[in-house]
Amino acid sequence: MQNKSLFIALPMSSIQEHEYLEIRQHMLQLVAELKASSGCKSIYFAGDVLENNAAFSSPAESARLDLHAIEKCDVFILIYPAVTPTSAIFEAGYAHALGKTAIYCSREGVDLPFLLRELPGVQYHSFRDWSDIEAKLLGFDSIRL
Repeated sequence: MQNKSLFIALPMSSIQEHEYLEIRQHMLQLVAELKASSGCKSIYFAGDVLENNAAFSSPAESARLDLHAIEKCDVFILIYPAVTPTSAIFEAGYAHALGKTAIYCSREGVDLPFLLRELPGVQYHSFRDWSDIEAKLLGFDSIRL
């Protein structure tokens, strides 16, 4: 992912506080590892600055920030660990409409929403646990982007 700008989307506001804190810790570690080893130009992960569920800004402000970041990214990455109503699905649709390179990662046994399952040009990967998703994302340099 050398010289690429990444946008990482995953459920955040739709999950309970303890789940958010756990996911955020895994993602902060992953983002740090990606920054150190991948040569990415930039990585946008909204949870980077949102310490807990109470830190979320308004839906309008969140949409403005996220959509702008999607417009600027080269690669959109969706991480879907559980079936949940999440804005990450909307973000995936927006990235797809813009023609962004996309990687969708869902936990084994968790189906993506129907219309996201077989989109042309999207790379699909499944993962067992957070260490597995970290290994897959850190290994994406070997995947054709």
